[in-house]
Amino acid sequence: MGRIHYAIVAVSYAAGHSHILVVKRCPWLDGEWGDEAIKTKTEIVASINGGTPHSTARKSDDGYLVWGEDVHVFSLDGVDFIRSDRNETPEDNLGELPEF
Repeated sequence: MGRIHYAIVAVSYAAGHSHILVVKRCPWLDGEWGDEAIKTKTEIVASINGGTPHSTARKSDDGYLVWGEDVHVFSLDGVDFIRSDRNETPEDNLGELPEF
């Protein structure tokens, strides 16, 4: 059995689009995608800080998920942000993922 890696496939933002409330993510394990689940930003931060890798992913034209950027946690003044870039801007940023 391999190591699990999660793909974040969609986001839901608070008003203003600077803070993510929840995401949809899919597990990748042993060469197969698992079922999509909704997770809070707090759960994602805990999972990443616990060592579980997360990346963005988008559906290709043929309907398959394609890996995007790695997702990292950035903390500033006790507030955690999740980002797919290494900028230290105090807001969440996972690129151009679809919203739900």
